[in-house]
Order: sequence, then C-alpha cells, then structure tokens
Amino acid sequence: YDLDLRKVAQKNLHKVDLLTDAAQHATSVVADGRQKKQSVKSTAPPPAANQSEELPMLPPREESKAEVRARHGQRRGKNPEATLINSLRHMGEKGEEAVVCVTTCRFGDTMRHAWRECLERCVENPLMRSTFLTMLPEDDHKAHATTVEMPKILRDKLEHRRQRSAEL
Repeated sequence: YDLDLRKVAQKNLHKVDLLTDAAQHATSVVADGRQKKQSVKSTAPPPAANQSEELPMLPPREESKAEVRARHGQRRGKNPEATLINSLRHMGEKGEEAVVCVTTCRFGDTMRHAWRECLERCVENPLMRSTFLTMLPEDDHKAHATTVEMPKILRDKLEHRRQRSAEL
C-alpha cells in the first residue's frame, strides 16, 4: 500500500516538475507598451491509466540536527521546550501545577535551573520524569541565561493562572 502511494506521489511530483519547467521556459514579449505572453504546451505525453512511470529517485540530502530542528521550529512556530512544558498539563490532577512549577524553574526571574533539576522538582511520576528528560535534546538541558525570554505560550499560561487566582 505504501509503495502505491509513493508511486502516486512521484507521478504527481513529476507533473508539477513538468509544469514548473514549462513556466520557467515561458517568455514574455513586450510590444506596443503591452505585455503579451506566449502560451506553452507540454510536450510530455500523458501516461496511460494502467502504466506506471519509472522516475529516478534522488538520494536523501544530509541535514545537520540544527537544520532539522530549525526547519521543524519554523513549521510549528513554537519552542519545543515550551511545547513539552505545556504538555505536562495533561498529566492528571497535578498537571497544571507541574506546568507552573517547571515554567518558573526554567524561566524564573531570579534563578534558573537545568531541565533535569526542574523535572526532579516538579514531576512526581518517575516514568513521566524520565520520558520528559529524554524528549528534550541534550543541548537544551542547561539552565537558560536570564536574557532568554519566556516563550509566549508559557507566559500566557502563567498570566491566565494569575488571573484565575485573582478572581477567587
């Protein structure tokens, strides 16, 4: 089944490549102050319904971990650490407390701690603690400098909690 999907995707990508090539080779002619476009027709014959096309497979491009992380961060638009901390709220009755605890531990105003230390302080369940410990890359385990700003998603959660506490 995966192979069939791969062939369909490759066929569609081939069609897109043909259209892109045709669009790149299309030229514009400017005459009499008006722009006239030449129409371009594809020279590739349409594949038969029961015929599969053989397309060359390109070798995968080697990317560094930093490039992959940056690309994923752009796509999600969120800080992976902030997403992990926010997901602690699904941990049960004390989930919201754990989010606040880890957030203030990692991004506190006066003192900031390492990822492991914050998890040990704030997450009681050893299995959850070890899981969250491995989910954040080792490079990001060090305590943040005081110049590092708290991610928006966590700042909003803390502000919401403060507002709810003020109402009670």
